[in-house]
Formats: sequence, structure tokens, C-alpha cells
Amino acid sequence: MGRGQKMCDACGAVTGPRSFLCPSCQNPFVFKPKFLRREKGVEIDWKALKRGDKIRVKQNTGPYSLDADGQKINMGYKGEFNVSFVDDNGIHAHGNDDEGPQSHCYIWMGAEKKNKFTSLVRKAHEIEKLGD
Repeated sequence: MGRGQKMCDACGAVTGPRSFLCPSCQNPFVFKPKFLRREKGVEIDWKALKRGDKIRVKQNTGPYSLDADGQKINMGYKGEFNVSFVDDNGIHAHGNDDEGPQSHCYIWMGAEKKNKFTSLVRKAHEIEKLGD
């Protein structure tokens, strides 16, 4: 069986990976229960974060700039961070690395704002809290 295919347990027919029913015998495919799947888009209250909380900033989110062709150039942070404290517009944090001192970073979470002179758009980062 090739990559990106699955086989029906009832009749053995091969079909695409996103099929819900077997095209031959109409037998439903069994998927992971919803509670075992990772929830996407779960929003956290970033203002409730406190010192020591660990967060992950999702890639390609946050502030961006526009080049001469109108293409987006991401200017935001990505990766894992330790929260130092929060203020009205964002999160003060440092890298989540145990090997030594890390630089301070400011993760913008405020309202979207565009600077008409520099074409920089301040847009909130998308974050998720790690652990509990």
C-alpha cells in the first residue's frame, strides 16, 4: 500500500487518507476519539500568565512588514519562552533554554496597528501555554 492511502478492514479496498466511508462497501473508518486529538485554536488568557509560565509562540504569527512587492515578511518571534511578566500590550519573556542567560523579548499581544511610514504591522502573536 502506498503512502497516503488506507485499507478498509471489512473489504480490503484501498482509498485516500481522508475518506470517512469505504467507497466499495460503505463501511465507516474508525478515527481517534476527539478527546485524544490535540485541540487547535484553544485561546488562552495571556493577561493571566505569570512569571515562570512556559509558552510556545506559533510560527509565522505576530508582527510583519510588507516589502516593495507587497509580500509579507514575518517579524515576530517563534518558539518556546519563559514568561517574566505581562503588561497592557504584551508579554515580557526570555528564551526557554537551560544552557545559560537568554535575551529579553517582547511578544506583542495588543491590537493590530499599522505604521504608515514603515509598513510594519503590529499584529498579536498566536501562543499556547505549555504544561500546567
